[in-house]
Amino acid sequence: MSIVRTGISWAGLALGASAVAFNTEVGYSLVSANCAEARAIVLATAMVSLGVVLIGGLLSAPAWLVRSAPDIDEPPERAAPRGMIAGIGVLAALLFSLIIVLQGAAALIIQGCQR
Repeated sequence: MSIVRTGISWAGLALGASAVAFNTEVGYSLVSANCAEARAIVLATAMVSLGVVLIGGLLSAPAWLVRSAPDIDEPPERAAPRGMIAGIGVLAALLFSLIIVLQGAAALIIQGCQR
């Protein structure tokens, strides 16, 4: 259970980028293949991708909260930027979730083969 307490610092960045890539590729390929009936699938893909991004952000958040400053006498070889990477992961998950929400909203607004 130490992962739950300390978090995975890179999860928000890795899962977020993967989910946005998946959502974009599936959305583009489904709309061009069957533009009349792809609306529900595009929305479902956006919801699944949004869930993956939020899980990544929630995995990075504990690592950001438990970060600590390096000791004054710590050698540079032992320094680990986990706190910074966790912060980037949480903020990137927020950005990626906004991207996925906007892509899903486009599926609601633009009708039929206009996409």
